[in-house]
Amino acid sequence: MSTNAVSGKTAAGSSNDANAALQARRNVLRGGVGTAVPILATFVSGPVGASTCMQPSGFVSVATFNSRNPNGLNNCTGSSPALWISASTWPTGVVKGNTTGDAGKGTGTKFNSIFSPALTIDYSLLCVLGKYADPDPQLVAAAGIAALWLNAKAGKTGTPAVFLPEGAVQLWANIGSHGGAYYPPAPGTPWTVAQTQAWLAKTWT
Repeated sequence: MSTNAVSGKTAAGSSNDANAALQARRNVLRGGVGTAVPILATFVSGPVGASTCMQPSGFVSVATFNSRNPNGLNNCTGSSPALWISASTWPTGVVKGNTTGDAGKGTGTKFNSIFSPALTIDYSLLCVLGKYADPDPQLVAAAGIAALWLNAKAGKTGTPAVFLPEGAVQLWANIGSHGGAYYPPAPGTPWTVAQTQAWLAKTWT
């Protein structure tokens, strides 16, 4: 039996579980130009012009959002995990560090010092941002949340701000407790991992 990304939880470790996680990552999102874009691509890409900051209550799917907002909302200028990795400057009080120190867990500000539930491995924010390509959807969500938190800290989530840093912390408390999927308040229907990743990616695409 193997442990998943969140401390204190276990995964079945079966091939079915692994295949399900990978399949969720492979689901495609329908883009505004009529072509299918893999979820991973939306995580890797950076902002084009301006991006969309929207609370979960206003989001159903990328296809629905694009049909209702053909020109987008253009209300924020968030950076993707990849752009935060390459950024030379991080928000005041947040230490970027490096990914090679502390036995590969990274130096600098730690994810677990900000967010709960804690990840099993005490990665730095910089290391977590690099997990958007990980087969574990929990780590992919953590990368998205880390980028959202940094965007909020940097004032990139709209004026007035749609997200504050503490809002990103609260979102991870929800998503991190549900295997990388967002669970809206009852009687809302739990989101899939794919829906959750799609919504997070809209904050920088």
